[in-house]
Amino acid sequence: MANYYYQQRDFSRAVDTFETVLSDYPDAKFLDVILFNYGRCLYRMNRRSEAGRRFDQLIQEFPESPLASDAKKISDALSRLNRPKPTPAPGDGDATKGAAKGAGD
Repeated sequence: MANYYYQQRDFSRAVDTFETVLSDYPDAKFLDVILFNYGRCLYRMNRRSEAGRRFDQLIQEFPESPLASDAKKISDALSRLNRPKPTPAPGDGDATKGAAKGAGD
């Protein structure tokens, strides 16, 4: 049912259903697929940190899954997106502007 909601782009209902399946059926077949699609839903809902945790869970619990490689790539990309951007030091931008301006004189 969760995959149906995912295909219909009803991500909120899909996430609720994935959560229910994971809690009620922890030994279900295809948990790697469930975790992968759960992560995709969370990503589509802009819940990137949670999505990354689901992909990481898949990698840890199912390292031999055919989905583990894709989950690793997505998790790495999400980590880069979630990393805070460095703040430039005061005056950094001014020095390059002056150097470029003086170079053309």
